[in-house]
Amino acid sequence: MSLLIGGLRWLPLWALTGVVLVYGIVITVDSAPTSTMITEVVDDGRVGSALAIQAFVETLPGIVAPVLFGAAVDRSGYGLAFQTLGVAAFVGVGTVVLVRSQFDIETSAMASSD
Repeated sequence: MSLLIGGLRWLPLWALTGVVLVYGIVITVDSAPTSTMITEVVDDGRVGSALAIQAFVETLPGIVAPVLFGAAVDRSGYGLAFQTLGVAAFVGVGTVVLVRSQFDIETSAMASSD
């Protein structure tokens, strides 16, 4: 979505502000379901650690993104800045896929050793 927002710089400011506000609300809404899913899926003895990792992973982009966004705005304007966020989202999804595949490998190794 950030890639698309970067291409909407031709919109009037009021319309672009509305799009960005709705986008911000939508990406914030997923935190509670994610926490609930973690508490349901993870073993009881590891829920605290899993929720801590989730909180870290959720807040880390909030630390890094303003710096990258500001640098992109200074260099080339808001269009590039939002596109930078879109690329970061793809990197995040790729990281989740890599972590998930590693988790599957470890889980299958543990299951076969039992």
